Amino acid sequence: MKRYLYLILGLFILFIVIIPFSVSFIFKTPLQKVIFYTFPTPTPIAPPSETLKYVAPSVISTSPTNGQTNVPVNTPITIIFNRPVSADELTFWVGPNISATTSISGNTLTATLSTVLDQGTTYGYNIKLKNGSAAKSVYFTTEGTGPASNTLYDPVRELQSSQDKQLHPDIYISNEMPYTGDLFHVSYSYTASPNSHIYFSVLLYGNNQNAAKQDFVSWVKSLGITDQQINTMDIRYSQPQGEL
Repeated sequence: MKRYLYLILGLFILFIVIIPFSVSFIFKTPLQKVIFYTFPTPTPIAPPSETLKYVAPSVISTSPTNGQTNVPVNTPITIIFNRPVSADELTFWVGPNISATTSISGNTLTATLSTVLDQGTTYGYNIKLKNGSAAKSVYFTTEGTGPASNTLYDPVRELQSSQDKQLHPDIYISNEMPYTGDLFHVSYSYTASPNSHIYFSVLLYGNNQNAAKQDFVSWVKSLGITDQQINTMDIRYSQPQGEL
């Protein structure tokens, strides 16, 4: 048994001491490089120069542009933002009486209309960002001659209102804020974390918190919002300091 131990010890000394000295002598290589060649010093990674910050999306250009005339009846709608965007950061509408399929690539949204537009007719489209900034509406008139357009009619506002109430109730009721009821005051804000959405800050007045909450819920329902939709919203209640 001891012979095996001596043999292992001898091989270890041969590998650690004798072989490196021999290689160093034969090839004129510094001993330190021979011994530690397989263990290079790792290159330190420099920390990032600055902390990444959230940049709110905004519209920088549209096509067709607002007020543009003689627009081809089969033209797509293109909207360019200041940075790459995702579908959950915005909503898009076009009207009247048409729909579109949208796709996003980087900072560009492209809307392909479902039908060929009428000639000589005014259409509108709207981009609503969920960061709380004002919606942008664009109106254009197609080429050719067609039925007289009612320039006072706002096709986008009507379409936006009906779709918001059904699909985006938080955006729909945010258009009514800030609002003060008998027992509450409500305003809205935007948060990008954990996902982009609007949240509501409800300040409850009086000594009966439940009654104040019910007053707020009744107001929301008066706008046509259902209990199921209310349950999906981010509502944050608070009270003035010193009450209750």
